[in-house]
Order: sequence, then C-alpha cells, then structure tokens
Amino acid sequence: MRKHNTALIHGHIPTVTIKMALGMLTGFFAITAFNVVDTFFVAQLGSDELAAMTFTFPVVLMIGSLSMGMGVGMISVVSRALGARRERDARLLIRDGLLLSVIVALISTLVGLLSMEVVFRALGASGKVLSLVHDYMYTWFAAVPFVVFTMAGNNVIRATGDTFTPSVIMGLTVLVNIILDPLLIFGLGPFPAMGIQGAALATVIARICALGFSAWVLIRRLKLIAFERPVLADMLSNWKATLRVGLPAALVQVVNPLSMAFIIGVIAGYGEKAVAGFGAAGRVEMFLIMVPMALSSVMGPFSGQNWGAEKPHRILSAQQFTSLVSVIWGLIVFAVVLVFADVIVSVFNDDPEVVAAGATYLKYVAIGYGFMGAVMIASQTLSAIGMPMRSAAVIFGRLILLLIPLVLAGSAWKGLEGIYLAILAANTLSGIAAFIYLRAGVFHRHVLPEMDRSL
Repeated sequence: MRKHNTALIHGHIPTVTIKMALGMLTGFFAITAFNVVDTFFVAQLGSDELAAMTFTFPVVLMIGSLSMGMGVGMISVVSRALGARRERDARLLIRDGLLLSVIVALISTLVGLLSMEVVFRALGASGKVLSLVHDYMYTWFAAVPFVVFTMAGNNVIRATGDTFTPSVIMGLTVLVNIILDPLLIFGLGPFPAMGIQGAALATVIARICALGFSAWVLIRRLKLIAFERPVLADMLSNWKATLRVGLPAALVQVVNPLSMAFIIGVIAGYGEKAVAGFGAAGRVEMFLIMVPMALSSVMGPFSGQNWGAEKPHRILSAQQFTSLVSVIWGLIVFAVVLVFADVIVSVFNDDPEVVAAGATYLKYVAIGYGFMGAVMIASQTLSAIGMPMRSAAVIFGRLILLLIPLVLAGSAWKGLEGIYLAILAANTLSGIAAFIYLRAGVFHRHVLPEMDRSL
C-alpha cells in the first residue's frame, strides 16, 4: 500500500497514470469477457434463452450502476484519507463502507425479487421467455451481495493506487466462469444440464470466488480492514460521507443506458436495419472506448490521494495528460475505422444494410471518443475530490444540454447521418467544455485561490 500511495503523490505523472490505466484496461477486458462468455454459451441453447438473457440486461445494468456508484464513493473517501496519511480513518471508512455495501445489496436483492414479475412483463417478456427469465434471475439475485461487495472491495484496492490486483481478481473470476458455464449449462461429465439457470449458477460461484480473492487481499495483504467494534455515530458519519459521493455517482452511471435508450428510440424511426447496425456498432464501440474509460478510472484514486495530500497542481497535470492521451486515442481509432469499419461490423452481422449502417455510425463518431473520455475524466476527478454534484452536472449537461437537442435536430436535418453528426458534436463540445470547466471553473476560480489564502 505504501508503494502505491507514494507513487500517486510523488511519482512521475505520465508513468503513474499510464501504468494504472494498463491495469484498468485488463480489468475492463475481463468484465467484457465475462458478459460475452455468458451470452455465447446461452446462445447455444436457442433463441428463447438468448432473448430471456437479453431481457435481464437492464436489471443487471441497474444493479451494476448502483455498485459502481458505491465504488466511486469509497474511492473518493478512502483515497483522500490515504493521501492525507490518515490510515486509521481509511480502515474505518473501508470497514463501514463494505458493511453499507452489503446492506445496499440485500435491499436491492429483496426489491428485485419482489418486483421481478412486474418489471419483466413491463419490458415485454411473456410465455416461455418470461419463465426462462425467472429461472435465470432467481439464481442470479443470489450473486448480488457478492457482486456489490467485491466491486466495493476492488475499488478500495484501486484507491491505494493498485489497479493491477483488481484486474487479476476479475481475470480469475472470468476463468472460473468460463470453466463452469459449459459444465452447468450443458451438463458435461457428472454435472446436471441446468440450461440458462446453469449460467446464473456459474455467475454466482464465480462471484463468490471473486469475493474470496478480494477479501484475502484487503485483510491479509493490505491489512486495510479495521476489526474494531463500530461506534454507531462514527459509522453513520462514514456512511454519509460515502453516500454523499456514491449516490450522485450512481445516478451518473444510470445516465449512460438512458442516453443509449433515447438514441435507439430515435434511430428506430429509420427501420430495424438501422437499429441492428447501431447495435452491432455498439458492440465494437465497447472495445474502442476502453482506453478513455481506463484513463478516467485512473483519475479517481489519483485525484483523491493528491487532494488529501494538498497537491491540486498534480491533479491538473494528470487531467491534462490523460485528456491528451484520450484525444490521441480517438484520432487513432478514427483512422482505423475509416479503413476497416465495414470489416469490423460484419463480424457481428453480415447483412449488407446492417453493416453499412453500423460502419457509417463508427466513421462519424469515432473521432469523438477521445473527447468523450475528457468528459469522463473531469467527472471522475470531481467525484474523487468530494464534488459529486459538479461531477453529475458535467454528465447531465452533456445529455440534456447537448446530446438530446442535437440528436433531435440532426435527425430532422439530415436523417441518420444527422444523428451520427449530432453524437459526434455532443461528445466533442462536452469534452472541451468539461476540460475547461474543471480547470478554469473549479480549480483556478475556487480551489487554488482558497489554498493560497490558507497558506
């Protein structure tokens, strides 16, 4: 812990941030692989099973958003405590934060089980597909406490500056899932054939393993959990500090699927082929934006620790460097998709109309991925330094002030191409605005003058 803590506060900024981003990239690949593996094996059972799993995505995504919000809250409070060398406070924050995560997970599970029938019928599931959804989700909900607790634990590890260990934990989890999926789904060897329920059980077992790995690192290696009897007043204070950042962060996480749903709704007016093309491109996009996502995730622990150490200038330098790398990555991706977009999209769907729609989308929006990364970098930085409402304002500003009106205007102006141009414009303008807002609107106007006055 000391090694990572020292590196974040004193280390060479490009070296530290790139090293941490590489660790985050490994974790993102693992998470994506986890979802892809489940979907691949379930797809072998038939279209009903695949449809049933598709219906579960919104609920799974909502639970994931809640978990990520809690994780952002814990990164913020723990990294600031570590940066200020308040290690005992950090241990108490971690203990209380993990307990809060368990409570949130249990409540989420209860609400999910009680509302499952209503929610999935509202989404359109019925008949055999709805029965399969029940088979999957009744088992999957058993994994929720392990998912939330493990996410919180991994984010605590990241708060120390170590992004590699959580990625290793996720990689081991994916390995367990890959091994168990075919055994439990198809009933290989001594295992019974459980179908889609087997996929859910494999997820539960894999998540339990992940919890074991994460707990071992926190307790045995880092010794970061305080085994003291909690004082109710102190615990409630720590919960308040975590939720102050975590709840707005969870709302921010929900914005992404909501904006996606809005765009799909507008594109749906141009036919199923256009929607299918957007969907195929979206699968590619998950991989193309991993670098900006990794860079933004780095800014959480980096900013939190340097804020605690009262080194705001290092935060600004890191924001400038990571934003520059993100924009350069966007240019590289644009050059690649300009040449290979059709080939890449055809891997997911070989219908010529679908390929054309998906490839056109990528060619228009790819250059803006780097600027979208600048938005995420600013948002993560603001959350980490304890300004969650400003962080939420950056994300909601992109959606409400730019994306929604521009997409509607673009659709009316130039159809599908207008929508794609609008997405590019929204990402680019919001990225530039977020970069300037963090530096000029927050740090140079408020943070740095206040610190100068206190000296």
